[in-house]
Amino acid sequence: MRARRGTRSVRGPVAAAVILAVAVAGCAGERQPAPQKAATTGGLTVPTVVTGGPQIAATTPEPIDPDWFVDAVEKSSGPQMTYLRLDDGWMAGTAGQRKPRPALSLAKLYIADWVYAHGNRTQRDRATEMIETSDDSIADELYADFPESIDGTAAAYGLQSTRGEDKWGYSLTSTFDVVRFIAIKLQTDPDSMVIEAMRHPAPFAADGYPQDYGTATIDGVLGTKWGWSNNRQYHASVSFGRDFVVAAAQPGDAGQLTELVTTQMRKLRGMEPLRGDSGKLPGPPLPEATTGQTAAGR
Repeated sequence: MRARRGTRSVRGPVAAAVILAVAVAGCAGERQPAPQKAATTGGLTVPTVVTGGPQIAATTPEPIDPDWFVDAVEKSSGPQMTYLRLDDGWMAGTAGQRKPRPALSLAKLYIADWVYAHGNRTQRDRATEMIETSDDSIADELYADFPESIDGTAAAYGLQSTRGEDKWGYSLTSTFDVVRFIAIKLQTDPDSMVIEAMRHPAPFAADGYPQDYGTATIDGVLGTKWGWSNNRQYHASVSFGRDFVVAAAQPGDAGQLTELVTTQMRKLRGMEPLRGDSGKLPGPPLPEATTGQTAAGR
């Protein structure tokens, strides 16, 4: 929810202690055998996520322009979308997919990941509730306890367009970064609490807002996190399926984000190469959408 411009200085180059900061598509990481069968638990079939493609954690994107952080909120006037196919690393996105823009409640994923690693049992349980219900009050509480969480997660996963602020609601990220983050989680820790919480969202958020739009409407989605500004005029979401991760964000209402996703996925299916056609990595930019756009909310 909350999207405002922060005032902190631009963060310098990140030293990637655990995971290199790099380009998602087209890098050859060590390949792992892709699971062929779905897991079964208590009579329920749980689709297995395919993780046999290039290891995203071992890829290196080109450094972004630090000037992109200047007035990033004011510049967030158009659609942004990123799609990654997990089984072979094929990727497509809008031209500005790496530019920082309001993280909205997608920032709660970064906070939660840090809390799961550094918090106590109560804090970890609160982090799960925060993801499932998008509860702002829990985010306030956990970010007060772990003000380094967004920047710490960005450093660990090589999220160059992601930056925390004094208040989590002012933080920035990009669809490229959040797709990278979720892809790394799926490939290195598919049973992580972040992924599990995304699999079990509440139908309505803590503030009563429906959690049913954007990337969640794509066939085959297994988990989603949504975000929206306080004035409901800026929306974002990130979802994963058995073999893909996709994120989208743009000014406008929830229906407009769903329209963007529907339109771009239809176009993407027409340009998507066959599996194993690695010569087409990375994918082309997604066409820019012209669905009704309004000024970004604060």
